[in-house]
Amino acid sequence: MNRREFIKTAGAAAAGILLNSENAAHAGEFTGILKKAVGYGMVKEGKTPLEKFQLLKDLGFDGVEVSFGEGNMAEIAKASEATGIPVHSILKGWSFDDINTCIDQAKTIGATGVLIVPGKVDENMPYERNYIETQEKMKTAGDYAAKKEIPLLVENVWNNFLLSPLEMARYIDEIDNPWALILT
Repeated sequence: MNRREFIKTAGAAAAGILLNSENAAHAGEFTGILKKAVGYGMVKEGKTPLEKFQLLKDLGFDGVEVSFGEGNMAEIAKASEATGIPVHSILKGWSFDDINTCIDQAKTIGATGVLIVPGKVDENMPYERNYIETQEKMKTAGDYAAKKEIPLLVENVWNNFLLSPLEMARYIDEIDNPWALILT
């Protein structure tokens, strides 16, 4: 299923749920479809990954996101397995440096994606240059991600780039790789 088919199917399912009069009475009620997750670095209690993951489990979280280079990945993988709390993604952030290593780590620990922010536009990086350079890096990283079957989740936060949904869609469509997805 490609990105457009997924969005179309998800939209149709959501519309069907909302239009169903029986479900309309429960609008806004949590149904368990959404999952609660937190960034690993936000967990200040516990000294070891196992203690942190156990706390997340006890608090009712369904997953965790780990930043690239944050902690010992082998210990994090063991804590995830022991508690049943999955690492849903690895946050790579702004840089494409070590992106293949990040993808490898995601594969090793069972993460379902790598979250990456495609550059930052500022006085040192003009919009057009960032567009071209990060898109080329996304294409290369996307090829490697496809081999490892780890999607790249493109997030756009505080970076003055891809300022509208149309820009984001065009950027992703031009990459033309189903392993490079938009995170909304």
